[in-house]
Amino acid sequence: TDKKVFLHVGHLKEDRNLSPLINLKKKFKDSEILVVGSTTTKTSSNIVNLLRVNGCTVLTGYQDQIEELYQLSDYYIFPTISEKAAIHMPLSILESLSCNIPVVTTNFGDIDNILDDTKLVRYFNNVDEFDSEYDLKEDDFNNNQLMIAKFDWKTIADQLKILFTELSKK
Repeated sequence: TDKKVFLHVGHLKEDRNLSPLINLKKKFKDSEILVVGSTTTKTSSNIVNLLRVNGCTVLTGYQDQIEELYQLSDYYIFPTISEKAAIHMPLSILESLSCNIPVVTTNFGDIDNILDDTKLVRYFNNVDEFDSEYDLKEDDFNNNQLMIAKFDWKTIADQLKILFTELSKK
């Protein structure tokens, strides 16, 4: 409870650019870096060992209540750079925002086209640039739900209905 927790959830592969998490751990000595590996892809043992040797906590098995890992985190970190390493709007970022966790991310994929740079979403060319803690107040999180509301199933279904109606008229 006395440490800041940085969370990353996703594939534990070479192309995910996870090594900057080690620098983050060194920069914020009183922090905990928690990496939860996906069980749907092959894990790179080199990456897992590198992170663990440098003080990061890496969980590689299925997490039955992963929402609790999001909820205990102070920040979600997405260091990926390679366009081939993840989908262009990572669901883990939406999951973090829905749990009111600020996101620190590289300018990856389509994230910046979908989510504005705000107090709750910060973009960096490299996560090593992240050098100060957010000054967040309870009110800042009220906009989180508005920011991600466009991704709820009802909104998506309504948008598809409009799109299909327009297409059927052509």
